[in-house]
Amino acid sequence: MTRKLRIEKAEATGVRVVSQIVREWWNCGFQEFEARNDDGIDGLILLKKNGEFTGEIIHVQIKAGNGYRNEVKARPNQIGINVGKDYIIEHRPRWNSIVEPTILIYVDDSTDKIMPHSWWVDLKSDNAYLENVKSQIIIPKGQKFGEHSIGDIKKLYGTRHLDYRLPQLTVNRNDVNLFTFKDTIKKQAREFYKNWRESSAENRTHQKLGEIIVNRVGWRHLTREGRKTERIQQSFKLLGVAKKMITEIDSFENFGHPVLKTKNDKIISKRYLGIRAFVVFPHRYESAITIVLRNKIVTHSKTGDELENKTWFYSIYESRRGRTKKYFERNKIATNP
Repeated sequence: MTRKLRIEKAEATGVRVVSQIVREWWNCGFQEFEARNDDGIDGLILLKKNGEFTGEIIHVQIKAGNGYRNEVKARPNQIGINVGKDYIIEHRPRWNSIVEPTILIYVDDSTDKIMPHSWWVDLKSDNAYLENVKSQIIIPKGQKFGEHSIGDIKKLYGTRHLDYRLPQLTVNRNDVNLFTFKDTIKKQAREFYKNWRESSAENRTHQKLGEIIVNRVGWRHLTREGRKTERIQQSFKLLGVAKKMITEIDSFENFGHPVLKTKNDKIISKRYLGIRAFVVFPHRYESAITIVLRNKIVTHSKTGDELENKTWFYSIYESRRGRTKKYFERNKIATNP
């Protein structure tokens, strides 16, 4: 087997192991990125609770193969992952700039053919790097990546208080008092959604993304079969917040890499985008709110001219429900009544 094939086989094994542990053992989601998009991130772990996505994501860099592994007698309890000095210099600033936790998972495919041993480390921690060995990322041998490591990895969220880094948005009672007792919540939410769709474009225009299409794409996703009733109702209650976030929060982020498809002379790029804010409510505790958008860009494969660029409202949800209240209570911070 050639060196190239060995590397490709090891990489495939690494992704398989991580995906299996996350999906089968953790009951969470895993989204792999295309290998050609080498920006130091190979995928996302999408955390779930009781089968529902929580909005928490872990950025993952995967290294696999015995060739990366380096151990010395001076550090018997550590594994050195030899990625190269230039690689760390290039990617470490990016890992540190990502709001969510970012980890390296190393899979040693020489340990077992079926389920190789694997380890993980926080890429934002200074303990993952050595001053005298700048080409390696250091992992404690006891930090195995497996069924029980989910608890320790989730703690990376709890120590960073990430919600408070988000842009803040204050909403008023008109933004949240959408329903009365005269009819069902679903019927009134549908009416609000219809009015929003048919209103002037300025009510759906993001400062950087342009006009956001509000149509059945988002409604079908919000009300899809199998989604829990309480989650659907929660999204309904946040529709007024979604409207305000789109027009007043100018930032956005990519949720993963775009999926590219070539058809005739066109390159079709599809991706998910996110608008996030720390929202101050008039009637309850503050919370992190996430809007998910679907984006489609069509360009001419030969000239590079942009032929189409459309973005759809797809979903809205409250991230890490319940944790914000506990944070305020634990730190005795006053909140709005």
